[in-house]
Amino acid sequence: MLYQFANNGKLSGRASGNVYARNGRVRGMTVPKLVQNSNTQRVRSMFGSNSSAFRNLTSDQIREWNGVKGFTTVDRFGNEVVLSGKMLFVSLNQNLKLVGAASLITPPMPVGVIGLTSLTAAPDRSLGTFVVDFAATPVPAGSAMLISATAPVSKTITRPGRSAFRDVVVKAAATATGFDLWNDYIARFGAPAVGTRIFVRAIIVSTVTGQASASIVTDAIVV
Repeated sequence: MLYQFANNGKLSGRASGNVYARNGRVRGMTVPKLVQNSNTQRVRSMFGSNSSAFRNLTSDQIREWNGVKGFTTVDRFGNEVVLSGKMLFVSLNQNLKLVGAASLITPPMPVGVIGLTSLTAAPDRSLGTFVVDFAATPVPAGSAMLISATAPVSKTITRPGRSAFRDVVVKAAATATGFDLWNDYIARFGAPAVGTRIFVRAIIVSTVTGQASASIVTDAIVV
């Protein structure tokens, strides 16, 4: 689970779930149910590790996190909620670990994290390619792009379950549009059958602060 922040440092989206569409519109934050799969087990492990790391901070460091300004979340009613120092520490470091970036000890200043405005995917079994195009491109400096996807599903499915996505690959800063996801995808799920549908999700994460943009989701039929 990624903790997503808007450009002003506020967490974006609501806990009611992502809204999916086939044209790749920007999506709000999803807080998935904690079902048993490799992704959620990894997230739980990281959450426990980050919680322990917070408890191991010095008293001065904890006070510094508790005094941070500029990071808030929005509840299901649209009300702003100030994050506790512990929750902020865990949230940001969770995101950083998901993209392989160094953890924070001291709180950062909020930065603008701009999400993608478009995302398309083209899985082609006959060619052994899975081209992903996105805008704006490339991935900005000081950021990484987390690509998640679903296993191949029936083409009649137009909205996957919230727990269906698995992290596939992290693309570094300067990655340009038009990259091939095939090898990473089949390493995660195996080769998809022709005629099945795959959903792909992308999120930009600041590797400096751990803030994450809103997600964007697209889907494609395997040819």
